[in-house]
Amino acid sequence: MNQTATVSTGRPTLVLNAASQPLGAIPLSRAVALTMTGRATPLAFDGVLRSPTTTIDAPTVIVRTEWADAPTGVLTRVTRSALFARDNWTCAWCGRHARPGGDLRQTSLTIDHLIPQARYRKPGERHKYVPASHRWDNVVCACRPCNGRRGSEDPDWASLRVVPRAPSRLVVMSRQLARVGRGAWDAYLPAAA
Repeated sequence: MNQTATVSTGRPTLVLNAASQPLGAIPLSRAVALTMTGRATPLAFDGVLRSPTTTIDAPTVIVRTEWADAPTGVLTRVTRSALFARDNWTCAWCGRHARPGGDLRQTSLTIDHLIPQARYRKPGERHKYVPASHRWDNVVCACRPCNGRRGSEDPDWASLRVVPRAPSRLVVMSRQLARVGRGAWDAYLPAAA
């Protein structure tokens, strides 16, 4: 983007803590407020914000001046977005990607239970949700054709392209932020992401 182009105040801005670990993304308007009050320092700019009397550079990455802990540990709850980030928006069976520039749309990704939910149900519980089957070590990201083809058959473990385990909060957040930033924030996110 041209440095003199006017940008929207709703555009996301990456927030880092004092140790340069990602904390999340906030709207540009909030990032400007943090920098103007001295609670954050801008690291990178992209475009400008204009008012009738002032023009200021629009920060795309800021660092908090107060200490804030980065997320640590592993995620305990399985969510669609965290699962897709853990598996890098890639089908665990065929390896096709639903990333920008990939060969799948994100809407064509599904959650595939390695040991099907039907095996966890008691007889007569046809449509009941079974939380015991919805664990990190039992779910992978799969495209609709692969998930439908496999159905409730036993998985072919040899063709599985990911190791299903609980991911680190920092890795999941970094992958989600890299997707939001569309590559502009890659230099500020952990290399493991």
